[in-house]
Amino acid sequence: MPIIIEDICDSMSCTSYFNETPPISPSNVLFALLENNVKNSEIFPNDFIWHLSENETLQDMINTIAIVNWQLIYITSFSNIFQKIDRILFPNHAIKSIGCPGLMIYREEDVLYKRDIDFPGRKLYMSEIISHQVTRELFIGMVTGSWWTDLWLGESLSKLYSHYILDKISGDSQLMELYASQILQQTPHFEINCYMKSLSEYNMLDADKIDIDLCSRWYYNKGYALLYMIEHIVTRDKFQYAVRKYLNKFIFRSATLNDFWSTLQLVFDNGTYQEIRIEEIMDTWLTNRYYPIVQIFHDHHKNLLTYIITGSDNMMPSIWKVPITYETYSNSARHSNSSNILIINSSTGNIVVDKNITFAIFNIKHHGYYRVNYDKGTWLRIATFLNRGTHEIYALNRAQLIDDAYYFMTQGYLLSSIFWKIVKHLQFDKNYIVWYPMFNILSNMWPVLNHPNAEYMKTNVLEMLNGILQELEFKEKDEKDNMSKALRLLAARWACKLGHIKCRMAATSDLFLSFTDPVKNKFPAWWKDWIYCAGMMLGNEDLSQRLFEKYKNTTDVNYMKYLCCAEDIEVLMKNMADLLSLTPTQDKRLKLYRIITKKPHVVKHIMENYLKIDHSW
Repeated sequence: MPIIIEDICDSMSCTSYFNETPPISPSNVLFALLENNVKNSEIFPNDFIWHLSENETLQDMINTIAIVNWQLIYITSFSNIFQKIDRILFPNHAIKSIGCPGLMIYREEDVLYKRDIDFPGRKLYMSEIISHQVTRELFIGMVTGSWWTDLWLGESLSKLYSHYILDKISGDSQLMELYASQILQQTPHFEINCYMKSLSEYNMLDADKIDIDLCSRWYYNKGYALLYMIEHIVTRDKFQYAVRKYLNKFIFRSATLNDFWSTLQLVFDNGTYQEIRIEEIMDTWLTNRYYPIVQIFHDHHKNLLTYIITGSDNMMPSIWKVPITYETYSNSARHSNSSNILIINSSTGNIVVDKNITFAIFNIKHHGYYRVNYDKGTWLRIATFLNRGTHEIYALNRAQLIDDAYYFMTQGYLLSSIFWKIVKHLQFDKNYIVWYPMFNILSNMWPVLNHPNAEYMKTNVLEMLNGILQELEFKEKDEKDNMSKALRLLAARWACKLGHIKCRMAATSDLFLSFTDPVKNKFPAWWKDWIYCAGMMLGNEDLSQRLFEKYKNTTDVNYMKYLCCAEDIEVLMKNMADLLSLTPTQDKRLKLYRIITKKPHVVKHIMENYLKIDHSW
C-alpha cells in the first residue's frame, strides 16, 4: 500500500504510516526487506519492479506483465484491484515465485529472458511463472477460503486461469492441451506415490515438511484437473462467466466451496435442461482419495461396450460420479459421440454400439481425471489403427493411451508386447503432446535401458526415435512452432544417449565444424549440450584436445562434463588425466569422479586397472 506519512525516525527506530488495505486474510500479509543497492523502476503507474539486474534485461518481463494484465482483464473483467503493486526480483531465491495482495516476489533467473542464449520455449516458461503469480493476486488475494481445506480452490483456479491467459497470448491452439495433458498425466502418478489424502482432508497446517515440499503442488494440480473436468461439463464460456460472478460477489470476503459450486450451478442451469448436480458430482471427487479406473470390454457378438469402474488403489467398486465421454471407430473412420457426456454413478453398465464398430476410445480429449483400460482385443485393434499413421484419434487421446498403457503394464494388467505395439506409431507422429508421456517413460526406464536383458526395449525405442528424426532431421529450422523444436531436440538427445549412430555422427560433425569455422557454423545456444556431449561420444583425441583447449580458456565448468562424454575408453582416460591436471582442489576432483563413475564401462576399466590408474592420478 502507498505510504501516507514518510518515515519518522528516532535514535532507535523508524515508523511509516500506510494507506489502509482492503480486507485481506492475515495469511496473505507479507513483508519484504531490501538493501539500499536494489534499484526501483516504475514500469506502469503505481507498479514497480525492484531489481539488481540492468534495466534493459527487464524488457521482456515488462512486456509479458502488460500482456498478462490485459488478458486477465479481458477474461475476468477485473482491473486495478490494488492501489500499488511491488514486484521484487531476488537472485538465487529458493522459491520460483511467492506473493500476497500488492506484492510479488520472483526468483530473478526465472523471469529474465536472454534472446541470444535461451531456448524459445523458455520465454513461455517465464510467462507461465509471471501469469500464475498475477492470477494468484486475484484468486488468493481477493477471495479467501473460509477453511484451510478450501485453499486448493484459489490455487487451482490461479493455475487454470494462468493457462487460459497463455493460451490467448501464444495463439497456439495446442498450448492449453499441452498444459492439461501434463497435469492430467503426471498428477495420478504423484497422487499414488505421495499417498495423498483426499482434497477435502488436506490441510497445510497439519502437513509435515516433506509433504509440503514434495507433494503440496500435486494437491493443487489435482484441483486443476477436477476444475478442468467440470469446465468441460458446463462449457468454458459458462465456467468463466460463473467465475466472474463468484469474484464479484465475494470480492475481499471469504467464501466456501459450496459458494463456488452454487454460483456455477446457477449459471449452468440457465437455459440448460440437463439434470446435472455439480456439487454432488464434486463431493464424490473431493472426499475420496486417488481416482477411478474405467475398464472397457467390447462384446462384438452382442454389439455391447461393458464398463466396470473401480478405485485405482484397491480395485473396489466405484464411489465416484464419473463423467464418461467416448467415440467409436470403424476400420474406415471415426464416429463422433464426443458431445454426449454420461454422468455414471454406478460401478458397471452397458452401452449399445453399431455392429460395424471396431473399437471405442473413452475419455475424449482426456477431460476426465481417470484412467481407461481396455480388453486385450481392443488394445490390439487400437494399436493397429494407430499404426496406420492417419492420426484420426485426437492427440490428447493418443498421449493418454500411451500413459495409461504404460501404467497398466507396470501394474501387471497389460502385456509389455501390447504396450510396445501402442507406442510404435510414434515413429511417424510429429506431435509433441503425443511424445510428452513417452519422454517421461524413457526417463523412468533409463536405469535399465542399457542392461543386456533390455535389448528388446532399447531396439523398440531406437526404432521410434529413428523414424521421427528422419521426419524432423537433426538441424534446427526456422519454423515458429516451438513444440516441433522441443520434439527435435529431445528426440536427438535420447537417440544419441541410446547409441543411435547417425545421431552421434551428426553431432560429431557439427562439433568439428564449430571448431573449424565457429562464425560460419554457429548453432543455437540451446543445442550446445547436444552438440558438445553427443559430439564427443564418437570424438577422437584430436577433437578432445580442441575441446580441452577451449576448457582451459573458459570459466564454463560444463566443458569438463562434455570431455567426460567420450565413449572410447582410451580417449576418456586421457581426458580424465588432462582434467585432473587442471583440477587441484579436492572438491572439484570429487565432482569429476562423480561424473566419470556414472559410466559402467569406466567403472569396469578402473576396477581392472586400479593400481595403474591410482598411481597416475
